[in-house]
Amino acid sequence: MKTFGVCILLLIACSSMYAQSPQRGPQQGTVKTDQNCKIEYLGCMDHLEIYLYDSAYQAMNNSDITGRVEFFYPDRTSSTAPLTHYGKEGYTAKLPVKPFVDCLVKLEIRNIILSARFNNECVSTSTTDKK
Repeated sequence: MKTFGVCILLLIACSSMYAQSPQRGPQQGTVKTDQNCKIEYLGCMDHLEIYLYDSAYQAMNNSDITGRVEFFYPDRTSSTAPLTHYGKEGYTAKLPVKPFVDCLVKLEIRNIILSARFNNECVSTSTTDKK
């Protein structure tokens, strides 16, 4: 009976660790859900990429969708960049030069706003102390 209890505890511990890891999308970016749609965020160079999927991870055509991304900085300021279409199913925006903490992606589809906040997962050498 003790062995069964230990197995159950290990199963719960493993499943909770998996639940806390960020969900990855088809492009290997971080995924957040809003209103049964999945928003995927990735990019660490000079541009970010956004992809929008339905609940079954089918990419949604971007022809009638507009959007923007707001970047939040450590000094509590922010800046906004428009999302431009990237192919038929993606969006892109130029990343700011200034290191940001997180960003809020907003997509508008027929007067419905979808949004998701993403942490900046990029390592920036400008934020580390060089001594």
